[in-house]
Amino acid sequence: MQPLPISVRRLWRIAGLAVGGVIFAAIALVDILIRVYEDTSLPGPPLVLALVIGGGIGLAGWWIASAKWRAWGYEITEDWIAAKWGILKRHVATVPRNRVQTVTTVDGPIDRALNLSSLNVHTAGLASPNLHIPHLEDSTVAYLRSELGQGRNPDKDPVPIDAVPPNAGPPNAGPPSAVSPNTVPVAPPERPAQ
Repeated sequence: MQPLPISVRRLWRIAGLAVGGVIFAAIALVDILIRVYEDTSLPGPPLVLALVIGGGIGLAGWWIASAKWRAWGYEITEDWIAAKWGILKRHVATVPRNRVQTVTTVDGPIDRALNLSSLNVHTAGLASPNLHIPHLEDSTVAYLRSELGQGRNPDKDPVPIDAVPPNAGPPNAGPPSAVSPNTVPVAPPERPAQ
């Protein structure tokens, strides 16, 4: 399986440290306010509790981000798209390539700054994506979209006329010989309600 880009590990580590920093700041603020306004002597030097708890959470976030990055992987074969993730509970999702309906991408401001996008693979029947691969490099996303048949831009990459068979009809219309190129699919008339 392919790992996620190394920049994703950095992004997740920074997020873990940021959570620790926010908790440090909150506890430090409470410690300072108690010492100033309550006129009580708290045990220990100022900000030690904030440093211990905030630092511990920041280091835990750093470790979880590294473990999460190592756990993520994806693979595309001729028949399947697969992804694995999870630290404590391992998940593996596979989608048959012939069932792929749509491939969408999502990128927020931080993703755009790092040239990353998340890839969502949709199949028929579900509103939510069947497979989500986070924070891939933009070049990898472009390759995967074209590999999965969703990356062709009709303005830039028109389908050559000789690539479409002359007797190709709508999907599920029966054998090609039974459909003329000028046939327009028509829905059957609705039956009156009884």
